[in-house]
Amino acid sequence: MKGRTVLGAIGLIAALILGACGGGNTSDTSNALESATAATTDQSSSASSGPGSGTGDGTGSDATTTAGQQTATTELLISIANHPSEPKYQQGVMQVPAGTEFVVNYNNPSQEEHNWVVVEPGKEQAVADAAAAKGGDPTGVAGVIAWSKPIAGSSTEIRVPPLQQGGYPYICTLPGHLAAGHQGALDVK
Repeated sequence: MKGRTVLGAIGLIAALILGACGGGNTSDTSNALESATAATTDQSSSASSGPGSGTGDGTGSDATTTAGQQTATTELLISIANHPSEPKYQQGVMQVPAGTEFVVNYNNPSQEEHNWVVVEPGKEQAVADAAAAKGGDPTGVAGVIAWSKPIAGSSTEIRVPPLQQGGYPYICTLPGHLAAGHQGALDVK
């Protein structure tokens, strides 16, 4: 019976992943996928304790690699949105697990250009100044970990490499935006 529950949960996860590939609201899909993964982890933790049996953290970042073949992976996706009429993010502090690569879905509904840039701790002003000298472009700026190009009225995805525990600021590097308070933080635990 436990085997059927685990297989059913795996099928649910596969359906959610396939549904996410078809478009639609990625935020809703992400939340559903994370919930399904957490439920699967809870159900399967008593059935198996071997590789790929779940971490119990609900992130869905479980992966098992054997001879270079990945057997089970779900991607951690977080959503961050810009305020529609002000240079600020709607989220202030976002939590992510340490040592896990993740994807940020950054949505800017404003017709004014903004971007999302995660930087090394304490480098916010230096990065903002260097990028502002290039019209807000953070490409090649020391202290930048991951970034998006400036966008307006659209969304983009940014892949963020695994981070060590700590606080990592994210900022908008367009001229004057950091000074206006366009920033937030990733709390990596």
